[in-house]
Amino acid sequence: MVFSASYLFGAFGFIFDFLRNLFPETLNYMPANIAYMAMAALFASALSLHYTKRTQFLPLVTMFVCSILISAYYSYIDDHIFKRTFAVNVFGTFILGYPIVSIWKVKKRKIDQIIYGLTIVTALHFPLRAGAILWIESDRLTVENYANSMTSLTLQFTSSVAGLCIAMALLTMFMTTIVFSLRRTSETDTLTGLLNRRGVEAKLPKFEEALAEGVNSHAVLALDIDHFKQVNDTYGHNSGDEVLIACARLLKKLDIEQSIVSRMGGEEFNLILYNANDETAKLAADYVCGAFSQLTHPVIDDKAVTVSIGVSLWSARSSFSDAARLADIALYRAKSEGRNCVRLAHMQSGPYQVRGKDRRSNQAGMVTLRT
Repeated sequence: MVFSASYLFGAFGFIFDFLRNLFPETLNYMPANIAYMAMAALFASALSLHYTKRTQFLPLVTMFVCSILISAYYSYIDDHIFKRTFAVNVFGTFILGYPIVSIWKVKKRKIDQIIYGLTIVTALHFPLRAGAILWIESDRLTVENYANSMTSLTLQFTSSVAGLCIAMALLTMFMTTIVFSLRRTSETDTLTGLLNRRGVEAKLPKFEEALAEGVNSHAVLALDIDHFKQVNDTYGHNSGDEVLIACARLLKKLDIEQSIVSRMGGEEFNLILYNANDETAKLAADYVCGAFSQLTHPVIDDKAVTVSIGVSLWSARSSFSDAARLADIALYRAKSEGRNCVRLAHMQSGPYQVRGKDRRSNQAGMVTLRT
């Protein structure tokens, strides 16, 4: 909206510049100058607001007012068209350059870098173009012939080109943002904010490439909240949703390096651990199960929320769907053999089971819980 307002004032400035002879002689330059400076201030404000989510209006308003006062000074007190034109362009540089420092560290995408570069070029070209053109026409430029002079036409043309380039970059940026937003929405579970199945599928190529390049295996953990149906039946579905959100929040806090956390539907969650073997998969599953055994929620009378976990390994000899299926089978075993425990699909003997209350924090060297 602010970007649109800035370009609207730019259009007004362009029109006022061409029609300046229709205004009273003492004011014929003011409408265009005010419109151009308003455009610069609004654009700087919009740029800062877009990238930093905040803007400081006071410095921009101060520079805007100063530019108008300087312009008026070199018109009514010390009438000098060269100084007036050059001063307005210098203030244009100050105003457009104001957000450059604040957005330096947030220009992550290529399109953001292009917009950043165009803004710098546009800001710097104001005094340079004004100085060069005024120097060329210094002997024949007057207030009377300014509207049709090479200086006026050149300033308008270069401003239009710069504005058009930035407008195209902004259009590309907004279209890219919309596409990314739609993609993020389609790949995210709306209730918990975790990835959904589609989001997981979008992340899998990285793991598949690692297997092809020599990584032995990844681990797939299937988690299911114990007795979740009773939560819904006893406390209601809204309370059940609150429990799901709390579980998702806990999973986000678990600092398992290069892992994918997702909600696969209902009360089932999924973790994919990068470059994990039997031992690290056990440690991770143990840590997650132990963390959940300490989770309580007021909507269920501060009762503990426990999970059952099934674990499998995903190697180059199998697919993710195979590993996920085996993890589900192990999960069903965990549910049928007591809940609040871990089962590994690839272990044929000696079932692995560690209750949440028996877990220790010595696994924190591999996974930690952020505080």
